[in-house]
Amino acid sequence: IILKWMTHHRARVFPGAARVCDFDDDLRDGTVLYGLLVSHWPNLSQFSQDMKFVPETREDIVANHEVVLDMLRYVQLSYDDVTADELACSSPSERLLFCLFLYNHLPQLVPRTVVDFPTLLGQKVVKNIELTNPAMAPISYSVRLEGNPDFTVEATTVRMEKRSSAQLTVSCTPTSSLPERCRLILAAVKEESQVNGSTLVFDLNPVVKSSEPIRKIDFKAKCYEYTEQIIELQNPYPGDCEFGIVCTNYTADEVEAMAAAKEAEQMELHSAAYTGRTPRTSRRSQKSIRELMGKPPDPALGKIDPSLYPDPFGVDRRSVRLKKGEKVKLRVSFLPFIMGPHTAHLSFEDHRFGKFVYELTGGAEHPQPMSEHKAEVDIKPQMSNIVVSFLNNPLELAKRTFLEKHPLAKVKEQADRIRKAEPWPQSVVYALEVVSSHMEIFGKPRLPLVKTPRAGKKTVTTGADGQKVEQFISGENTVSLNLNLRNAGVYPGKLVLKSQFDVRIVDLEYRCGLTGDAAQLEFECAAGQSITQNIPLVNSGMKPMSVTANFAGQREYFAGYGRDMIVDGKKKADFPLTFRPARPGTFLAKLVLKTGGESISYALKGVANEPLAQGHVVIDADARGRTRHRFTVPNVFGAEREAAYEVSSDLNFVGGDPRCVVRPNATSTYDMGVAPTCSGVFHGGITFTAPDGSFCWWTLEVRVAPPLVEDTLDLTVPVREALTTQITLANPSDQPATFRIYREGHGVLGADTMRIPAKSEKTYDLVYSPMLTGPTEGSVRFVSAQLGEFWYALRLDALDASAAVVPEMVSEVGGARGSTTLDIENPLDEEILVAPSCPDNPRNFIVAPPSVTVPPFGVGKFRVTYAPSSLNQLETGTIVATNEAAGTWTWSVSGRGAEPTKLPATDIFVTLGQTGSGSVSFQNPFHDPIYVDVAIETDEDAGVWEDILKKRQGVHVDGFQVVPIPFKFSPRAMTRHEATMVITTKSAGDTLTWRYPLIGIAEAVPKGDHFRIEGKARRRCEMGLEVFLHGLKVDVPIEHYTFEVVVPESEKHHLRKALVIKPLMASLTPKTRSLRFAVAFRPKRAVSCSIDFLVNKQSGGRWRFPIHLEAIEPEIDGTVVVEANVNEKAEAVFSLANPDPEACAFTAYFTPDSPAEFSVKPNVGTMLPGKSPETPLKPGADRGVAVETADGGPGVDLRIRYRPKEYGGDRVGKLVVTTKENTWVFEVMGTTPEYNVPVATTKLNTRIDPSVDEALKVAQRRRRPGTIVRENLRAENYTSRRLLSKTPGHEITPKDLMDTTRSQFN
Repeated sequence: IILKWMTHHRARVFPGAARVCDFDDDLRDGTVLYGLLVSHWPNLSQFSQDMKFVPETREDIVANHEVVLDMLRYVQLSYDDVTADELACSSPSERLLFCLFLYNHLPQLVPRTVVDFPTLLGQKVVKNIELTNPAMAPISYSVRLEGNPDFTVEATTVRMEKRSSAQLTVSCTPTSSLPERCRLILAAVKEESQVNGSTLVFDLNPVVKSSEPIRKIDFKAKCYEYTEQIIELQNPYPGDCEFGIVCTNYTADEVEAMAAAKEAEQMELHSAAYTGRTPRTSRRSQKSIRELMGKPPDPALGKIDPSLYPDPFGVDRRSVRLKKGEKVKLRVSFLPFIMGPHTAHLSFEDHRFGKFVYELTGGAEHPQPMSEHKAEVDIKPQMSNIVVSFLNNPLELAKRTFLEKHPLAKVKEQADRIRKAEPWPQSVVYALEVVSSHMEIFGKPRLPLVKTPRAGKKTVTTGADGQKVEQFISGENTVSLNLNLRNAGVYPGKLVLKSQFDVRIVDLEYRCGLTGDAAQLEFECAAGQSITQNIPLVNSGMKPMSVTANFAGQREYFAGYGRDMIVDGKKKADFPLTFRPARPGTFLAKLVLKTGGESISYALKGVANEPLAQGHVVIDADARGRTRHRFTVPNVFGAEREAAYEVSSDLNFVGGDPRCVVRPNATSTYDMGVAPTCSGVFHGGITFTAPDGSFCWWTLEVRVAPPLVEDTLDLTVPVREALTTQITLANPSDQPATFRIYREGHGVLGADTMRIPAKSEKTYDLVYSPMLTGPTEGSVRFVSAQLGEFWYALRLDALDASAAVVPEMVSEVGGARGSTTLDIENPLDEEILVAPSCPDNPRNFIVAPPSVTVPPFGVGKFRVTYAPSSLNQLETGTIVATNEAAGTWTWSVSGRGAEPTKLPATDIFVTLGQTGSGSVSFQNPFHDPIYVDVAIETDEDAGVWEDILKKRQGVHVDGFQVVPIPFKFSPRAMTRHEATMVITTKSAGDTLTWRYPLIGIAEAVPKGDHFRIEGKARRRCEMGLEVFLHGLKVDVPIEHYTFEVVVPESEKHHLRKALVIKPLMASLTPKTRSLRFAVAFRPKRAVSCSIDFLVNKQSGGRWRFPIHLEAIEPEIDGTVVVEANVNEKAEAVFSLANPDPEACAFTAYFTPDSPAEFSVKPNVGTMLPGKSPETPLKPGADRGVAVETADGGPGVDLRIRYRPKEYGGDRVGKLVVTTKENTWVFEVMGTTPEYNVPVATTKLNTRIDPSVDEALKVAQRRRRPGTIVRENLRAENYTSRRLLSKTPGHEITPKDLMDTTRSQFN
């Protein structure tokens, strides 16, 4: 069976290998044993580089067996103290026993189960692995992880009492989308366990959901509107990557289908958890997904087929190469052709680390209006007809923009959706919707929009009374609206048209009851420029028509045709109106157009902005030098009059003539002088201003080069020393001069300013104190507004500092070590990190800690320990500490080895009547191998102490090798047992002796006594504890004792303050059988753990008592009420004080049974330190209970968000905030505001006021049919009073005005 087992596992590692037939020749070279281990533990293949798979000599065979033993130690399996030489020379029967040992223990290395850790990239997931001890004795395991470093475990050891269980917390934070598995190994600790437990192995499988997004980016735009957004991509993986970038767009149906599939999958998983069936997609969910994916657009609802248009999202790059932690900016484009939400996934995939996804979401609102409909109407209910064009201009513009700018235009399939799109039908049905409370669609909300519509026509019919009735029949592509206009004003609205091809918007504006000028024209341009607006004139009569224009107000800034304008019969003409401002300002005027006996007036408003610069002038100059520049100055008045300018500039080093005169319709030259005193780039302008405020100007950019160097100074000094050089400056002027000093160069210091009195000299102290060695260059510049700029070049050279000599240290060879403390002074005003080391002799001089943080201008300390490797010989080394900014420190250290004296004791605790083993770690302190003799000296009875070395004389120990020397201890009485392990060797003719004290303590046999302490967090619980000392024997009248508590590492800091045990008996007497203690348990948070209470007798002996601590969650600390409307988010903020005087990390979360409408921010962070150093206590109502009442300090501000999704009752959740020391619980109540039904009275008045009725009759009598200009500007013919928009690119053209004019001149 064993041979077949070895053959099977060998073939898994070495395919095609021969069968294992015996335990002699087939196992001699060690390769079969190597295959056995690698087959059970694949990670052991890393030892293959040390294996000789075709051994040629006996040394190769011994080396192979040494590798096999190293592999067994790696997986914590030991086979007595067998050596590689003994294993290689063993007999077949001994090899059979060794293989039987492997047959019994290697299956333990096979993982018992696979534990999945589903999560996202970079997101931490935590799982608890439950362990059970079915034995009747405690058992301990050592915990370690092997493989993927993304896994971490909180505890390094796990101890379970008899017939109990424990949970091991394992967390995973994946750094790769293709992570490797990890193995969790729990090896039984024989020294602590009373039963021989087997090794437990679990396979940890990180399942990274690489298809789910780790980041969401929102876009907002109107339909048919192109937007761009720059997103920052950071390499999240632990290595350099070359990402392939893919942008996948999803339709609304696909997003809905994926959400339905995910929901169905979750339902199946929950069902499988209860029934045990394998999760699968149900037929019902499959059918719904197919229906969602294949649902055709509904023309009646105006739903657009997504395949008609290109995808909205695109990215400008297809691949990018990033180093670890490097960032890059990507440009993402968004151009939606369909209204509503849009979703895309931006995938980044690397062949080594896998992929991750960003989710792009965008909302497309109503598009820009394709046209505007504005009209002047009467104050009454009426009907309005709107003609809609078949061509959708915003859509056509979006198509052109896509082909010009969108990244997907380079994809042939996407671009062909526009270039090779099938033509629309000749008629398309649109669903109509009007956005206004004063307008509604007349008839059915449908409009067949045809490509070549029939025009409307007038019909004349005869009524019942014989009168002729004229009617207008609307043509095709016309929408009829009912207008309910009851008051004067402006009524805006929108007409929305939706089809299965596109969406259209028509802006509506109806003005009624507004009096005054027929129109208001607004102009805006820069001073010195002009802008023209054409007013259309239409003569529908047969005779020529004469139109006269008159201006009033600030007429000099407006100009018209210049004379009477003649419009021939049946012709159209444009009246040019020009705004030409000569200076900035706002100008008002009125234009009156007259023809025959009628006239129409226009209110004119012109806004003139600052004039544009004539140009940008760049001038190159030298500091403390002079240059000139000539300008050609125009006349801002043209040929009208002469321009006498005042010249000014905002640069203080330019000058020239203060006046400049330019004749009419001519130009003039102006010379400007430039005399800068300092170097640099200066920006400003020069302005020529006329008496009336009109001006012209130029922008100036003066690039001033530094002057010639005054002198070159050579400065040389060792690092961290200072050298002062004095520079003398003179002030020859009559006024004091202030210099600003600019220094460049490492280690160059000095004052920033210096003031020199008039007609005097002063020296400047320039200090050179470098931190880094080597030659560099620098400079020092002196800049004064009065005297100019002067500078000196610096040649800097920093030499190495001499090493500081440390007094000689003395250490025992193999014993107590001498050490010294060295200081590092920080010369900088910032914190530095220094890494001290001994590069030339790290064996003898050990530096700790490996890094030192030194505060600004502070002192850092580290310790150097001397570990001698020779006796009475001087050993030296050099300590080096380096920081990039502060430089290098050097110390010269030395030491001498002395004979060993006092060595540390080795303690061992063994249950009375049993045998335990321990070891003394002996290290050869010399370079060369030594041979040692080992013996144990004791006054105890025979059999209490025993060394278990097979060879006690001449034990070979290599240089600097650490050898464990084992021994056995068998206590026979509850007392203290002492012995000495003596290790001797001869070195250079002298005998060296190391004496290691051994102290053995007998531990009482456990009697199954267990204690339990229960309480509630933030409550004080007091109780008495009595422990019986079984087997206690006191031979003296009074004997002292000590006690200690062994707690888990994770709870040590908390229980140090939460658990207080005080003895009630001072000592032990011959009559003592038990001890009593007072226990105070005051946990600040919930806790559940087991501890060991140990009692030690002074003369020897120890008793162990397990105690289980259990503290449940505290009571509710308060209630927080948040009120919010349905589908609206509300937030409540409250401050939580920190009762501890130190800052601490916290975690805030809602319990799983809380509603999903609640969330808390921040959920993790740091609490600011509190004010009170201690927490006062106040006795509670119950006996033995205390309640904390400390106010604490600043703490943290928590924001609770509540967003209800439906109406109903109040929602109640539980918020928990935990720190390392405390736990708070709050009840959070979410409510919705109470709705009050409005109460209003209805009243309808159908009578017209008599004064209004009389005014209407007067207005009707005044109206005459011959008003030509006024009829030309009626509401249905003139679309707006604002003929000129302030936005560039939206001016109304003369053709637009002419097309909208339908009146006639008679």
